Amino acid sequence: MHHRKISILLIFSIIVSLVSSAASIGAAGSLNGGIPSSKVYFEDMQGHWAGEAVTELQEGGIVTGYTDGRFHPDDFVTRAEFVSMLNRVFHYVDKGEATFSDVKTSAWYADSVLKAQQAGLISGYSDGRFDPGSFILRQDSMLLLARTFQLKESSVARIEKFTDGNAISTYAKPAVESMLAGGYLQGDPLGKLNPKQTITRAEAAFLLNQMIGWMSMVDGEYTLGKVEGNVIINRPGVILKNTEIQGDLYVSEGVGDGEAAFDHVRVSGKTFILGGGVNSVVFSDSKLSDLSIGKKSGPVRVALTGNSSAEHIYITQKANLELSTGSRVDSVTIDLKAAGSSIRNNGTIALLEVLTDGILLNGKPLERGVQLKLLQGTAQPTSTPASPSVSTPVSEPISTPTSTPTSTPAPSSSPADPWELIWNDEFNGSIIDTSKWNVQDTGTVYNNELEYYKPDNATIRQESGNSVLALEAKSENYQNRSYTSAKLTSKMKGDWTYGKFTVRAKLPIQQGMWPAIWMMPTDEMQQYGPWPGSGEIDIMELTGPVGSDPDHAGKYPRTVHGSLHYDVPHDSQTAEYVLPEGMTFADDYHEFTMEWLPGVIRYYVDGNKYFETNDWGTKAEGQGDYYTYPAPFDRPFYMILNLAVGGDWPGNPKNDFQSDQMYVDYVRVYEYKDLELLPDVTGTRPVDPSMGVPQRTPLADGNQIYNGGFTGNTMNGVPEDWQFLLNGGGDGTVSVVEDTYKDMVAKVVVDQAGTQNYSLQLTQMPLLLEKGKAYKVTFDAKADGERSFMTKLTQFGGSWTAYSGEKNYQISDEWQSYEYSFTMNKATDNNVRFEFNLGLSDIDAYFANVRVVETEPLPQVRVPLADGNLIYNGGFDQGADRMAFWSFAAEADAASVARVSNVLSFPLMERKLNVDITGSTESTDGVILSQGDLELTPGTTYNLTFEAKSDLNRPLEIELDTGNSQDVTYTDGQVVQLTNTITDYSVEIIVSDSVSQSAELLFLMGGASGSVELDNVRLTPVTGEQPTGANLLDNGDFATAFQGWSSYSTDSDQLSIENVDESLQINVGTVGNNPWDRQVFYEGANYINGNRYTLTFKAKATTARSMNISLGWLDAANNYLWHAYGGKIIELGTEYQTYTIVFDVAPDSTTIGRISFELGKVMDAAIGNLSVNIDDISLVNNGPSPQN
Repeated sequence: MHHRKISILLIFSIIVSLVSSAASIGAAGSLNGGIPSSKVYFEDMQGHWAGEAVTELQEGGIVTGYTDGRFHPDDFVTRAEFVSMLNRVFHYVDKGEATFSDVKTSAWYADSVLKAQQAGLISGYSDGRFDPGSFILRQDSMLLLARTFQLKESSVARIEKFTDGNAISTYAKPAVESMLAGGYLQGDPLGKLNPKQTITRAEAAFLLNQMIGWMSMVDGEYTLGKVEGNVIINRPGVILKNTEIQGDLYVSEGVGDGEAAFDHVRVSGKTFILGGGVNSVVFSDSKLSDLSIGKKSGPVRVALTGNSSAEHIYITQKANLELSTGSRVDSVTIDLKAAGSSIRNNGTIALLEVLTDGILLNGKPLERGVQLKLLQGTAQPTSTPASPSVSTPVSEPISTPTSTPTSTPAPSSSPADPWELIWNDEFNGSIIDTSKWNVQDTGTVYNNELEYYKPDNATIRQESGNSVLALEAKSENYQNRSYTSAKLTSKMKGDWTYGKFTVRAKLPIQQGMWPAIWMMPTDEMQQYGPWPGSGEIDIMELTGPVGSDPDHAGKYPRTVHGSLHYDVPHDSQTAEYVLPEGMTFADDYHEFTMEWLPGVIRYYVDGNKYFETNDWGTKAEGQGDYYTYPAPFDRPFYMILNLAVGGDWPGNPKNDFQSDQMYVDYVRVYEYKDLELLPDVTGTRPVDPSMGVPQRTPLADGNQIYNGGFTGNTMNGVPEDWQFLLNGGGDGTVSVVEDTYKDMVAKVVVDQAGTQNYSLQLTQMPLLLEKGKAYKVTFDAKADGERSFMTKLTQFGGSWTAYSGEKNYQISDEWQSYEYSFTMNKATDNNVRFEFNLGLSDIDAYFANVRVVETEPLPQVRVPLADGNLIYNGGFDQGADRMAFWSFAAEADAASVARVSNVLSFPLMERKLNVDITGSTESTDGVILSQGDLELTPGTTYNLTFEAKSDLNRPLEIELDTGNSQDVTYTDGQVVQLTNTITDYSVEIIVSDSVSQSAELLFLMGGASGSVELDNVRLTPVTGEQPTGANLLDNGDFATAFQGWSSYSTDSDQLSIENVDESLQINVGTVGNNPWDRQVFYEGANYINGNRYTLTFKAKATTARSMNISLGWLDAANNYLWHAYGGKIIELGTEYQTYTIVFDVAPDSTTIGRISFELGKVMDAAIGNLSVNIDDISLVNNGPSPQN
């Protein structure tokens, strides 16, 4: 049957165009089993471009209308509705576990959602939600359709030709490519796919209709002739004769354990057997291309009789395959999960590949791994060894692990392989190789974990006949902890910038287990500040079943996560890889791989790519701009292997827990051989242009909230354009009611307050927030009593960043108007969600007149950085070219260029401004580096400091331009002499009381050719007698032994100090009972009340352990009461590391303080009999604290 072709560009120009070249439902053999009906059942579909598609789907029971007799074609489709449509097509039978926290078993869509989950179509979000009421994005509808119809991943990149192709999320790109390859999509007139817009009911119906050529509506016998499109058999008792299918054939789960028969049927596409029983699916004198047998709920019998043939048969689940005399198959592959299958062959099989156990051929067992050639009738097969296979990364999980580790030699690269092995540990020795690993001995843990990391718990042992690394978690009392475990790091022994990292491991899955393979920056916090801004790469994390989440217990052991953490406030990306039902990560060894290249990070399990990202960034608190992309993932990281016990994510182990193990077969690190040939991505953080296009236009008055006055229709009480969400134990309803003062309002009735403020949410999306623009939110609210609530505009998904900040309000039984404004400082987002969060209180609330509009830019006052520095980006590591906030100008004759270097000075990337002047100018102002908008305080003395050098001795002139040269005095002149050695320079500048405008700092470099190098520029006020930016400690380098330093020990013979190579060496015996029982301190640090300070030092220990740093003062008059400014517990390694602590001195504190290094019993760890070296201690006044 040939269908007319519809020009989508003529039908509608703004939607994703859906090509109808293959598939209306209602031709010969249509849904109603006869002649296509021209009737349009819904009055609002008369003459509509999708009218025919909707009618055919309605006749087939796929779509329904509303009680008003209308279809509402322009309404958006929710995730639950879309999944339900697919279920009505394929008639899924098997249900998954009720694992979604927001899908109640009583919900109308619950049955469809659980069936789609079991079928592998959906997995939900990492927090356990499915979000059924959210509108489905176009790219997600493509993903579900590609999974449902099992479309083959395209090898041709088609999305690149679309202007918004890069806007497609990584996880959805293979699906969209498949839809394009299948001819189901084409671009709109603007060359766009609009992947992140929501899909309407008409669009969804039209698209689904294109993918169905014919579908069985009742059992019976059919002769269809030619079908241009896919054929779906979704019920038992269907016989198809004399039919040519120019598409795929699906025998769906709806066939159950019944029968389906095909006589003289030819299928040009693939054939999928997902249903049927022991007498089931029979092909007589039929010709097939690829046939996949994958019924999950029990074995199906598939028979080829007469002169039937197939090019290839894939058996992916246990099945019984029969070939009669005269039938032929070119090849049969029996996959790992098809154990127990049988083949009765009376025909011809040219090649049989067996990849699993328990296979019978004509009643005789076959060994796993054999290949059998030219099997005819019942002849005995001859076996040949299986050829080695190459694992090609794909986007869908296809796992083929091995049950025991194999002793595979470390691979060497081939000429075609871009990766070269540079570091590995196969764990074949008798002990852990400490030249590669640091075995941790520490009680320092994170995330409220419960373990002590004990070296004895990390061993090399035999597991299933092979030598592996074992990290064991035990229930035992040690160092005041109830559990011990193991942790290895490669820090300072294996540190890499970019590479491919592969770890083959078998994981523990008991409740409370948290195995992890991850990477952290070697410099810790020096380059980009503390976590999370410093960055974290999680190659693999798994948690055993969480005790508080019994409904999802079956999913945790088969799910691993790959994540990135970055930025301040914290941002992150994560994706999960889920093994099929019946498998766990404790059953077999799996390869966990992360590929890290400039501007891209990819995650794989067993060679299957499941996550790729290139969009990240990081910005220190209070910093003027983002660090230059691809920061923070652009400098050395080291690897960590650990098994945590308990903590915030997995919760506590069961009471009867004894032990569990994480086994690691090998760790392999590869270098990309042609790294220098890759494109330079420096400073070019990906920008998605489609994100600046609104998914829906604002209303005429500029309001982005639709139905903010609640005058529209409702569905089950929910106001039109709004969503009502329940999470975290919350329960309630929403309705629109009439109010005496506000007309129509939304009333939220709280039945259960839940455990989170988001337990009940009234939300609306998608809104558009553009970077740099300001927005104003207004609404009216009241409640039936005193209660609080929170509102925000937030990122949808990801790390759920609150773009507006979280706004908390207290409301009463009187109507009040509320307003807040904010500037969008993150990347433009056109999928923003507006929220009222109403959990944690059982008092009902009311809302009216909700508005979100763009407003005038908010005042942006440039303030000093947190350390008091007026110069932004003084270290030349921010902005697209690392020169954000700086301006560079030069006369043509100077022939000069300014660029920032990026050189590894392990473990840091060293960035310095280099100005090369090949010409010459008559005066110094011929080449100028400058930064303006510096807000000076009248009558203040400033200290300008910087590092600089030149290839030749030359002068460098400084100018602080306020518009009036009389405003500024340079104590020692404004010219410094540069040499060819990097030197710290300091220029004192006094600003008069009459300065009245912002200033500009200029470095005048003209007058001579040559090169100038500049770094670490600071302009800070001199506060009282204490300068900012300078070290306040006289003997932080211990050049004069221990002057200014003292020691204290409750047992005097258990602590001693000595000067070793001009460093402080602390020798500790036993540790006592408290951290302060063994300490070395500096008394007499002079502080300015209300200022912020930075303490920096480097330290190491002969044995890894924790050290506590206390900052404050002792009140001798009040029984030596300790008053803390701040402090930190740090983890010492056996190599020097640099540590930084930032703290504030309260306005009412004493000005004489103490810096104490405490080496007693820290974090319940009593690690003594060691030496600790500390050196290069500095205390810097950063100026007034922003908090004060």
